[in-house]
Amino acid sequence: MLAEYDKEIVNRKGSENKVADSLSRMEVNCVEYEKKNLAKFQREDEDLQKIFHKLGEKDKFGRYFLKDNVLCKKYKKYPDKILVPKKLVESVLSTCHDGLSGGHLGFKKTYAKVKQSYLWNNMLRDTSKWIRSCKVCAQIKNPKPKRANLIPIEGATKPFDMVGVDILGPLPETGRRNKYIVIFTDYLSKWAEALATDRIDAKTIAKILLNLVITRHSVPGKLLSDQGRQFLAALVKEVCEYMNIKKLSTTPYHPECNGQTERFNKTICQILSTYCNDHQSDWDEFLDVSLFAYRVSPHETTFKSPFELLYGRNPRLPGESSKYVDAKYDAKFTGVRFNVNDNVRLNSPATRQGLTHKLRNDKWKGPFKIVKVMNNNNVELDIGNEKRKLCM
Repeated sequence: MLAEYDKEIVNRKGSENKVADSLSRMEVNCVEYEKKNLAKFQREDEDLQKIFHKLGEKDKFGRYFLKDNVLCKKYKKYPDKILVPKKLVESVLSTCHDGLSGGHLGFKKTYAKVKQSYLWNNMLRDTSKWIRSCKVCAQIKNPKPKRANLIPIEGATKPFDMVGVDILGPLPETGRRNKYIVIFTDYLSKWAEALATDRIDAKTIAKILLNLVITRHSVPGKLLSDQGRQFLAALVKEVCEYMNIKKLSTTPYHPECNGQTERFNKTICQILSTYCNDHQSDWDEFLDVSLFAYRVSPHETTFKSPFELLYGRNPRLPGESSKYVDAKYDAKFTGVRFNVNDNVRLNSPATRQGLTHKLRNDKWKGPFKIVKVMNNNNVELDIGNEKRKLCM
């Protein structure tokens, strides 16, 4: 619109631009009193009388000055502010917080609005007290929850010492009628077990606990779950008591207490979403594959895969040659290397009939000389009149 005209942009100081400057400032009459009443209350205020005494008959003293007979204070970088007497403090707060321009906003916005045009002693404290005592805000606004101190949960000292359990679902029903995933995670190795199921009653949970955890990884020391009715059922409690499992529960509405299992739920969903069809009706067919992908991947906390932490070796992945796996093992190999002409002793585990191996004094025979070293550290020994090949 302005492109049709010839124009010249000229900078004008704020002190000279009275019209625009007045539009950006709050008028004195936002206080529900006329200017003469405001001036009257200012002169009656004990704190402000000291400033009036210094002004005398002048209109200006230091940064204090009179504007339309109203006492104000001048600032270089901020608008001039009206000094509010004690009798009008509540009126100012009511206008800035309860009035049409207030909107019953919070402390920060209300205080910013107040200090934009007004000034008095203890202004911060009075504004905070006014908002906290506002009945409208108390009835409508939700108070900020006060967080209690964190209560640490006993950590795990060995694999499957502490196990978290959770239920993921309901998910879209599959062709096998599965709608849920029951998940168990080991807090030390980060290993996860999961099973798709069509029901999540206490009997099913107890059965899955037995089949996925206890029979595979032994009885856990602690079992952590949320407040789900399946986990709090008498049957699950009886199983835990019988197996000597310490049952732990998170506090209501705080799933972060079982954060590791909750985080795994998100991970397994991300993996499944890359495999299942557009109708999401076959996700249970890819659950085992998804678990495998998670187990052999380094964890961001331990920097090792759950597979390696649980089994003590690197997994052999599909398409990975045995030479590569052997090379990784050899890099960590700390055993003995044998050379030709080395003298070694040979362990003889066989025990003659009628004797006990506990009292044997000839468990190690030799020494024998190595006459040849073959691949994989296999050697050939010179044992008297014969030569025997051995795998060391």
